[in-house]
Amino acid sequence: MSLKDNVFAKQIAKLASGTALAQLINIASLPLLTRLYTPSQFGVFAVFLASVAVLSSISTLKYENAILDEEAVQDAKNCTVLTALSGIFIVTPLMLYCLFTYYYDFSLIGIDWLAALFLIIAIILTNTFTALYYWCNRLQHYGFMTKGRVFAAVAVAFISLLIGYLEIDSVNGLIVGSLVGMAVNAVYLILKLNLSFSSVRQVSLEKLYTLSIKLKRFPLFLVPSTLLDRVAAQIHIFVFSSVFGNSIAGAMGVYNRVVGLPTSLIGNAVGDVYKRRISELLKGKQSCRNVFIKTGLSLFIMAAPISCILFFFAPEIFMFVLGEQWKQAGEITSFLSINFLLAFVISPLAGILYLRENQRIDLLIQIILVISLAIGMTTAVYENSFKIALSTYAISFGVKYLVQLLVSFKLAK
Repeated sequence: MSLKDNVFAKQIAKLASGTALAQLINIASLPLLTRLYTPSQFGVFAVFLASVAVLSSISTLKYENAILDEEAVQDAKNCTVLTALSGIFIVTPLMLYCLFTYYYDFSLIGIDWLAALFLIIAIILTNTFTALYYWCNRLQHYGFMTKGRVFAAVAVAFISLLIGYLEIDSVNGLIVGSLVGMAVNAVYLILKLNLSFSSVRQVSLEKLYTLSIKLKRFPLFLVPSTLLDRVAAQIHIFVFSSVFGNSIAGAMGVYNRVVGLPTSLIGNAVGDVYKRRISELLKGKQSCRNVFIKTGLSLFIMAAPISCILFFFAPEIFMFVLGEQWKQAGEITSFLSINFLLAFVISPLAGILYLRENQRIDLLIQIILVISLAIGMTTAVYENSFKIALSTYAISFGVKYLVQLLVSFKLAK
């Protein structure tokens, strides 16, 4: 093994080990949470997370990718500030909506003033955390990145369980807990990086404007493609909640949370380090293919056994660990076990689509995915068939992952 490969493996191990502890906390708390909160309450939480996922795909304008992509350190610093402040384009209209709905006491598509306020807080925290996380990745501060996740996981578990045990019906403890976790993570990174408001003020608006024009390819191509990707990834939650009920949306939300554990534990850690590594290779006009193949094989070896277990035993595992009322979540997990395998292996490898001049390709892939999902989900709603909706989700994303794999392999050359 070469020195660079050894460093690469150590960086992944460091990032994954800290993430593992955070996910162990999530694993330990989930059986308790599923007994304190109903599938319907998890459904409301799933809709909230889906809304945050969709809005956050726009809020940073994808400038966080430029933090890794820029060669000049000062430009990368400016990109960090630009990423954090870009959320104002989403927060401002949300604030106006919040005030309007509070004053006139009404809600639109189920989002009242309190839900809008929660979304505002989530977007501000998400933008701040994303900017600092990518800056830490550039500086290889993987210790900061992992410890922040651990502290956030502790905060989420504690607050969610506390509100659940106190049985405060007027407050969704799952939502409040997630917001507290976001805040803890962002504040921790701010403190560790010794950031202050005065240091942010040193970056002039003129510099930020000039930089935003220079990097216009990120919002121009990555924002639409990421928005389409997030809409495609979350549209089933909105459809399930509005058409089939919050309980089914909650079951799907728990599926996302369970299969997200190994993805967050290993896949994201590999993806973060992999993206920085291939960014360096691309800057030096070198081939990424060896890194691509080694990373892909390693991910497949780790994910294949988990996928097989979920395919055969997911319903029984869910009922035993989470409770009898979560059998449906287990059945969904079994049905989507192959999708889990594809997502775990291919999503980190597709990080090359976010670098250099490859954003147009990603946009095209996301457009095709959304069209496919829209047709299938419309048919499912018309037929009032949950099976059609779930099959549409599985097939559309399966094809998307395979296309991403082929395109990314070609670009890695």
